[in-house]
Amino acid sequence: MDRVLEPDDRERSLLVLCELAPGYGNIPVAVASTARFRWWPLRMAVAVLARRHSALRTVFTAAGAGGGPEKRVTAAIDIPVEIRSVGAGSLEECLLRFAATPIPLNGGPLIRVVAFRTATTDVLCIVGHHLIIDGASVYVLISELLACYNALERDEEPPELPPPPALVPLRPTQEGRDFWRARLAGSDSAARIACGAPEPDVPSLLGDTARYRVPDEVRSVVDRLRRRYKVTENIVFLAAYALLLCRHGAGGDLIIGIHLDPRTARERGAVGFHARVLPLRLTVRPDDAFPAYVRTVRDAVLAGFRHAGTTVDSVTSGPPQGTAGWRSTPFRYLFNHLPRRLPADLVIAGEPARPLSLHNGHSRFDLELTVLSGVEETWVEAQYSTEIHDRTEIDALAGRYLALLGALDSASETPLRAVPIATAADAAAQRPHAPRPRPHPVARLAAAARARPGDIAVGTRGRHLTFAELWTWAEKIASTLRAAEVGPGDVVGLAHGEPVGRLASVVGGWLAGACVAEVGTESAGWSRRDTARRGLRVVLVSPGRPGPVGAVSIALPDPPEDVTGLGPVTPGPKMAEPPPAAAALQLFSADGPIVITHGALGMLSDEITGAVVRVPGSRGLASLVGETMPHLARGSRLVFGDPGDADLVHIGPGEEPPESLNGRTLLCEGPAVPDTAALLAAGARVFRGIRHPRTGLWAAFGEVGPGGSGTGWTGRPLVGGVLIEDRLGQNLLPGLTGTVLAGAHGVRWPSASARALADRPGRLTWSGELEFTAPPGADEDTPVESAAMDDALLAALIDLWATMLTGVEPDADTHFFEAGGKSLAAARLVHAAGGLVGRRIRLDLLFGAPTPRLFAAQLEKVSHAG
Repeated sequence: MDRVLEPDDRERSLLVLCELAPGYGNIPVAVASTARFRWWPLRMAVAVLARRHSALRTVFTAAGAGGGPEKRVTAAIDIPVEIRSVGAGSLEECLLRFAATPIPLNGGPLIRVVAFRTATTDVLCIVGHHLIIDGASVYVLISELLACYNALERDEEPPELPPPPALVPLRPTQEGRDFWRARLAGSDSAARIACGAPEPDVPSLLGDTARYRVPDEVRSVVDRLRRRYKVTENIVFLAAYALLLCRHGAGGDLIIGIHLDPRTARERGAVGFHARVLPLRLTVRPDDAFPAYVRTVRDAVLAGFRHAGTTVDSVTSGPPQGTAGWRSTPFRYLFNHLPRRLPADLVIAGEPARPLSLHNGHSRFDLELTVLSGVEETWVEAQYSTEIHDRTEIDALAGRYLALLGALDSASETPLRAVPIATAADAAAQRPHAPRPRPHPVARLAAAARARPGDIAVGTRGRHLTFAELWTWAEKIASTLRAAEVGPGDVVGLAHGEPVGRLASVVGGWLAGACVAEVGTESAGWSRRDTARRGLRVVLVSPGRPGPVGAVSIALPDPPEDVTGLGPVTPGPKMAEPPPAAAALQLFSADGPIVITHGALGMLSDEITGAVVRVPGSRGLASLVGETMPHLARGSRLVFGDPGDADLVHIGPGEEPPESLNGRTLLCEGPAVPDTAALLAAGARVFRGIRHPRTGLWAAFGEVGPGGSGTGWTGRPLVGGVLIEDRLGQNLLPGLTGTVLAGAHGVRWPSASARALADRPGRLTWSGELEFTAPPGADEDTPVESAAMDDALLAALIDLWATMLTGVEPDADTHFFEAGGKSLAAARLVHAAGGLVGRRIRLDLLFGAPTPRLFAAQLEKVSHAG
């Protein structure tokens, strides 16, 4: 007689998922052999198992008589069995299609059996629905099915198997619900690793799987670790997995779903849906070492096991409703450890057989890692969402997981943030790319003056200087300084602000062998002590202007009137190229002087240039030198102020691009470029650059692609390059996103800064396409994610507001819903905003922060969490 039962919480959730994504609940298993299956013995063996295990006779109807799902255990059932002939070349495709084909929830059998036959091999494939079996059931079914088949194939009676044990249901308890809710309180289910695609608006649950053999030496390390710290093998593998996710940007407060088979020893031979998933909350403290960390993982697992009867489906608000909730769980990552596998000596009709790995083509989660641990070998299986990750990312993650496990033996006392994780492929991708040195800008400027003395070098406010005039002016300034006994080791201050005169003064100071420092007109109010602290002996001032007390004030010589008829420019005896370690520019900070060496100036890039280059005139000294010298050295004409006929235009923060854009190259300062799509559509080529915040020198630039987003760096290293590190301050691994830091090569820092950086040598880093490095001892890194980054995010959000709202020109304080925003547009906006920060964003965040300014502040918190 049939028995009608009430589906439990786990079954109801699975029914909804399978209704929305048919095929999701399939559990496939296959064995291959050269033996030929016979249909009748195979059918009879399946019938024996159906009579033996009530789970195989259990059926579900998505909409029963009462309108809701119905579960029924039948007295008898006819499970179809087939033998299909396929070509050897199409076997894999047939297996995958069979594994993914949905099993209808219409009251029929929830298990299918087919033997696929090729010219040389038969593959027995069983697909059961997760509603009636779990991973542990698979091993029981295969072992019993082959035992019965082998006897029936020999025309013998099936073996007498012991009665199958009954599974004791585990019921949710209020104590369990309270425990899990307390554990999950305040957790971030949206936390994800720093790679992969943004969450799709309508997930399909499509997925794939990949398998990796664990090297024997890594298995030995795991064995030593479990014995050393008195934990089980699965705890070591789980702890390493959580650390892998943390090191990939998921943060230190992790929720990982762990599969649990709660079968007791007496229930080991039972078949059914008894496994459950527990939402385990793990804390990874980056400064802890592995021994303390692995014990916290053990304690968390043991505490969770004590409440295993209360599943995640009993704790959350119920099964997902509609497409928006398909992936709604407290976690994105799962872990499973299966210590039992099919026997290595499987036999079918006297011939050896081997298990095959199959996948149903779906994944509800970003990544599920399963460790298949056997006596002879261990495998890691990664089941992942193909909407979030591609195979390249999964291969990299699996390789780093194995590298991490292997490193834990010798690095057990190393802080978790620094345990080696990079693979050989990572090391190859992170090979050093030192900035390419070039001849010093002064030497190159002299060469340009010799080659084209009559060409215009700079122009501003109606006055133009040729290369010969600029060089002659610099020589005149150098002679004036040498007459004041200025030489190598001296610091010359600049207290005048006209950009062309500042350029000539810098070159003149270098020709005299001095270091040049900008002191500004406010230096006239300095005390003698202020001047001495800056090391100033001579200051160049505008005629009639006072200089600081304690330094010799020298009026800036007038520029030459016309030197075009003076013949070729001949560098004087002071033209010898300065030593790389010699001081070139000096900046002032609260800590003391920051010195930029001539070696750093030899790294200035000139790869973005033009015949006529417009640069802003109101720049700090280092910024001015960094922006102008490379172009002058190539013989370009500089324009200050109105772009005029410039084909390369530097655009500073807050500046508007020129009206005419077609054919022009724009170099925009900052990590993002507003209205990029419009600039590109107008015919401009757009680059963006990032400066070292303490020096003002360009650190790197990158061209913004046709997509217009401008969020990924594709540039080359300049003056030390761009460093990109993960949230734990380690070298960013290839393929991940991280924090942009601007490096400075050839810069000497005040002693306070130097001491703070003593334990941070030059690091290899990754930009996503090109590698950058800063040499040891020259590694002052200052996060660039400050005002410029915030402004870029705010501008991007205002653009999103404009896209989602009709007939509205939003600003930073436009209320999304008061301006007519609807729920569907809000969902799309939140999804797009998540792409800006690389995190999944909850919709309720927008309700609490409905303006671009407020929402940007919340996104900043989410972006830097963990």
